Amino acid sequence: YTTHMIHAGAAAAKLQAAGGVRSLAFDASLEELIPALCCGASIRLGGGGPHEPNATFSRWLEREGVTVVDLPTRFWQTWVHELAVCGDSVPSTVRAVVIGGEQVFASSIYEWARLKGGRLINTYGPAETAIVVSGIDLLPSAEPWAESGVVPIGSPIANTQLLVLDDR
Repeated sequence: YTTHMIHAGAAAAKLQAAGGVRSLAFDASLEELIPALCCGASIRLGGGGPHEPNATFSRWLEREGVTVVDLPTRFWQTWVHELAVCGDSVPSTVRAVVIGGEQVFASSIYEWARLKGGRLINTYGPAETAIVVSGIDLLPSAEPWAESGVVPIGSPIANTQLLVLDDR
């Protein structure tokens, strides 16, 4: 599984020589660290950086040269809202954002697209079994989910399958 997670993470984010990580205290940090290290990317730990999704966070990303950032969905949605309300833009260094942890709202994706925020990758992984088992690149693709407003969790990573089971 770990090998497939490494390849999926590196391919999804197109990791090269930069990256970003939120906290080593959370198991999802492995999703952020291992693919980055295997691709030779540098890592910026957010421990000393800002913890609120606001202009200070944006300036920190820019100053540190973060190109790929992995954020909890709620944090990202709040950051997108703050950028829009304040008339700010996404830092020019950021070319991809990976989100996960809870449902993402279509309205935030539309706002991100309006802000020209770059690639947006939605990931899913049940905490009881794995870190990440699926993902989907939400932008700049066409929006097949736009009519329903339900954002998909994506396709399974390599050599895995997703099964929806009932109580039988």
